[in-house]
Amino acid sequence: MTTRFGTGLPTPANEISGLEASGPALPERDAGVFDLDFALRYEPNDQSIRAHQLKVNTLRFSGMPPRQTELLTAYGPALAEQLLRDVLLHQLRPQDLMLADGRGLEPGKITVTTRGLVIAFVSKKVH
Repeated sequence: MTTRFGTGLPTPANEISGLEASGPALPERDAGVFDLDFALRYEPNDQSIRAHQLKVNTLRFSGMPPRQTELLTAYGPALAEQLLRDVLLHQLRPQDLMLADGRGLEPGKITVTTRGLVIAFVSKKVH
């Protein structure tokens, strides 16, 4: 599972596959793929990195009957955006932030580059 993290890079790396759709409207489970963009943010309350401003670009399921495909195409992206809002991507350990914490800093803006993440450290806010 790979994600482009909303970088705008011209690559299919923001497609997530291995999804399964199932429920009362679907006669059987079906595998699919969706393409999404999102930003990253630090959540100081639990010291986590979370996805936010998530946007589902496309949602595709192969081999699904046309009626179910229509329903998923119409409602799937909005439902996925709602379900994945603020989803936890990484939980930082206390030792990960020990040096910054000792200096009164915490992660701020997170920027995704072609070489990885760039994390700005800012003065701690009172939480």
